[in-house]
Amino acid sequence: MNLNPDGRVTLCCQSHHQIFDERGHSLNAQTHSLKEIWNSHGMKEIRRRMAAGEQPPHCSRCFDDEALGRTSYRNRSNDLWLGNHLQGEALERMLELSTDGSTPLSPSYFDLRLGNICNLKCTACKPLYSSQIERDPAHAPWIVDAPFTRFANRFGTVGEWFDAEGLLDEMMSMADNLAMIQLAGGEPTINKTQLAFLKNLCAAGRASDIDLVVVTNLIAVQPDVYTVFAQFKSLFVIVSADGCGETYEYVRYPGKWLALVKNIARLREVQPGVQIRIDVVLQAVNAINVVELFEWADANDIPIELWVGRGLDRYNDFRILPHSIRDELTARFAQYFARKDNGAELSGRQNVERVLAEMVATDFSDGERRNRIVNFMHFVNDMDRSRHLSFKKIAPEIHDAVTAYFGSWDGGTRYAS
Repeated sequence: MNLNPDGRVTLCCQSHHQIFDERGHSLNAQTHSLKEIWNSHGMKEIRRRMAAGEQPPHCSRCFDDEALGRTSYRNRSNDLWLGNHLQGEALERMLELSTDGSTPLSPSYFDLRLGNICNLKCTACKPLYSSQIERDPAHAPWIVDAPFTRFANRFGTVGEWFDAEGLLDEMMSMADNLAMIQLAGGEPTINKTQLAFLKNLCAAGRASDIDLVVVTNLIAVQPDVYTVFAQFKSLFVIVSADGCGETYEYVRYPGKWLALVKNIARLREVQPGVQIRIDVVLQAVNAINVVELFEWADANDIPIELWVGRGLDRYNDFRILPHSIRDELTARFAQYFARKDNGAELSGRQNVERVLAEMVATDFSDGERRNRIVNFMHFVNDMDRSRHLSFKKIAPEIHDAVTAYFGSWDGGTRYAS
């Protein structure tokens, strides 16, 4: 079961196709109970199509990845669940018991993003995932594709739907078969409902049977959160960090780099068995500086993965920048991999090469770039003006390359007062 921050239901975090009930209404935890969602008309239809060997459109991104020779989320999920003896048996039993795509079994995997509560206003993020951006008059207007949508509160309580006790009760009522939970956000370490869910599972003696994955900025973690995490069968923490030092503090404002470093060390200290990975989103404002984060991660023995900043094409997409920056980033990554040990994992190099190849294959025309680069300059000016920062100071090479390409740096703003 996958819930987006505004309650919208999709098959997984990679699927963006809506799922509908029998009346044609989009399934959403704000308007439908979790049990209604789980055996809804839309979910049953998808299960029937999958059992018949069809490819539902909800899975198109994975099939596209596979057509390009990439390992898809679908491939990894099949390896994870079908390769697990107990879960494989449960899936076979479900297929045997189901005649119409319904299932008497509760979910094995919860992927929960309950609300957009967050403590940061990251340059690659959106109101859908950050309450701070939603309230920011200079940042929020730049995003037109990911609002945080609210409906009438079906729980009849005051406040946000994701804080309702009734939602927590629904989650616990469907937890009997859980083998894995992924929490994301918003920021899960400050989300009251998500933390209460974990604590309830611990109190019920269920945590030791469940693998826990947490996608977090790891900036505002209270000590008792680590205590809760420690009770689960395993812990995998994916740390979102798009730079180091001053670049980190610009891109993930108002986060502090030293606070992140300290919290990673504390996490390792209190939970020696924790698996950690750093995810970095390539965007225009961090561009060539991401290599520094790769080097820091290597020095601290932390795996790191590069991702494309999607949905930023109007104002903060890496492809907006002149080719000189792309060439510089490619050269820095080549030097970085040349410095690594011969035994360095091939997957890390392939990850970076795939991202850079996608940037080249989907590049903007020169006319598009010149139009979008004005937006980029105005976006940077809005961030600098409203946050009392200086992009020119933290990223002089990018600033100078844009200035040289465009002929000057346009000092205009759009939304900052």
